[in-house]
Amino acid sequence: MRTGKIDKINIAICDDAEEVTGYLTEALQEIGLKMKKKLQFFAYAAPQDLIDDVKLYPFDVVLMDIDWNGEGAGISAAQELQQMLPEAQIIYMTGYTEQYVQQAFLTPSNMTGFLVKPIRLKVLEAVFEKVVRLLTEGDEKRFVLVNKEGRHILPYSSILYLESTGHKVIVCTAAGQYELYGKLDELERSFPPQFIRCHKSFLVNMDRTDSINKAHQLLLDDGTALPVSKLRYGRVKERFLEYVVCK
Repeated sequence: MRTGKIDKINIAICDDAEEVTGYLTEALQEIGLKMKKKLQFFAYAAPQDLIDDVKLYPFDVVLMDIDWNGEGAGISAAQELQQMLPEAQIIYMTGYTEQYVQQAFLTPSNMTGFLVKPIRLKVLEAVFEKVVRLLTEGDEKRFVLVNKEGRHILPYSSILYLESTGHKVIVCTAAGQYELYGKLDELERSFPPQFIRCHKSFLVNMDRTDSINKAHQLLLDDGTALPVSKLRYGRVKERFLEYVVCK
């Protein structure tokens, strides 16, 4: 699982020319060192090979060659990737700007940059700095996790509560639930202070609570009732009153 800040950026390079993937890997390694960012690289000689690996590796950045055998298959692949990895940043590469530039800009794919071959180092560095900024801005406001369904970025404000069940933790939002392996104790330490432990099995977002009742329950703004243990009731009630005053 990933929690909090993205400490390593996974980069997929999709191009059938080894000299291109080699150049990009070496250049981005140097750029990453300058930016003090840890990078991991994955090279692919065909778009479908990359797509097949999406479930194994949650790519943050994809450098995609547009032209494959005279067709813009890279654009179609990037569009498919957007459905599978909506947060991934796509950087297109091509030596045929007149043929593909309009299609690239009009096709939804979360495109962040457009590199013209031969790729100039200064342009690559500028595009990558933009990508890193987009990936890391607001780290303190979101929870990043990876499970078997893929990579998910959840604003802390969207999370109602976390529930511990066996060796797994269920992250509950108004839009749905996300299951991951982990310990609630560890997640509690990494979460912002508005999340408090109301029970040994529950970590609740106090910003999403409406009331606390005499039956030792916290009522959330979606109607969910969470148990408050007797041991924690006094402290939870005190924190709830603090949040009522601050709202």
